[in-house]
Amino acid sequence: MLEYITAHPREAGVLLVILSGLVLLLFGLLASTDRAVSYQLGVKIEIDQMAAGKKRAFQAVGASLLVAGLLMLFFLLDSAGAPEPSTATPVPAATGTPSPTSAPATVAAGRGFRIGLADGEVVAQHQLVTGSYDPASRDDIWLFVRPSNGLYYPQSADPCAGAPALKANGLWEAPAVFGEAGDAGKPFDLLAVNADGPTSQSITDTLSTWCRAQSYPGMEALPSGASVAGSVRVTRGAEVAAAPRGISTASLPGAVTIGGLVDGDTVPETLVVGGTVADDAAGSVWVLVYPYNAGRWYPQSTDACTGTHTVSEGGAWTVTAWFGSGPGAEYAVIAVLADVAADAELSALQKHWCAAGEYPGLRTIELPRGLEEKARVLVRGR
Repeated sequence: MLEYITAHPREAGVLLVILSGLVLLLFGLLASTDRAVSYQLGVKIEIDQMAAGKKRAFQAVGASLLVAGLLMLFFLLDSAGAPEPSTATPVPAATGTPSPTSAPATVAAGRGFRIGLADGEVVAQHQLVTGSYDPASRDDIWLFVRPSNGLYYPQSADPCAGAPALKANGLWEAPAVFGEAGDAGKPFDLLAVNADGPTSQSITDTLSTWCRAQSYPGMEALPSGASVAGSVRVTRGAEVAAAPRGISTASLPGAVTIGGLVDGDTVPETLVVGGTVADDAAGSVWVLVYPYNAGRWYPQSTDACTGTHTVSEGGAWTVTAWFGSGPGAEYAVIAVLADVAADAELSALQKHWCAAGEYPGLRTIELPRGLEEKARVLVRGR
């Protein structure tokens, strides 16, 4: 109960007003009957002996409090129903505010902690950030973007719910937004912090409040219980969105190319994609499609149900790829080599998804270990 009151002071206050109104109104109504009514609450109260003026006063005050509380509850619920944004927390452009006098030093990552971006790296406005962490840590991971106005903006895949970074098997991922459309070329600091339960909840509550108000003013400082695990300074590029990089978790010999597609091409809903593979390739060729609007990787198979994935013959490969997000949707198409274990895992997933009749895809941190990216093109739906 105390935790709820601390986390939701406005809601608790409204409920207290409503409860007080009900008690006073009931008290006045019961006292206005002809029956002798007494309540044992430490002392005996003879309600039937109350003066008529006092009875009416109890009724009036109780009814007023009840009406006021119900009105406050209505407006509180109405504000909580504001539409939720579908993207990560926006970071307003840093205009008209002096830049910090000096950039924060890059914080050395803690034990087992890594941010999958390097100092000086160019990022898109909307960028999925990945990294690794110590699996023994139970803290939540939060990303904060700091533009030149010096404020800190927590990032979340679901700002209205206040969700921290996703974690799985020692890996984490979270979307980040770097400024507005006209901020290409500007520097941004990206900080990854560890937050214990109460600290993480305070960040969640702050984001939820901002989301309901549809205003993201930023924080003047990081929450007191947050410890910076790592930070980098990146530069905004011209791209609006970018598929995640750094998905390789193996080093496998052999070149693989994608043929017939170049960056910017438009593609139909289904397309046979092909390319070449070197004779010394130490793995199986797989094609993964990443629709930007889904934020997941989809392995491609010529026939997932029969286990026919990428068909390789005579140094060439082909596979039927699906682009089902509609006209104008953006996709990254990558060709990877998969070692024996990764090939078996992807094949099993495709078989399972086919049997279930749905293909949920994989988040970046859910991709099997043992993949190496060899080629990539960026296309749009036709």
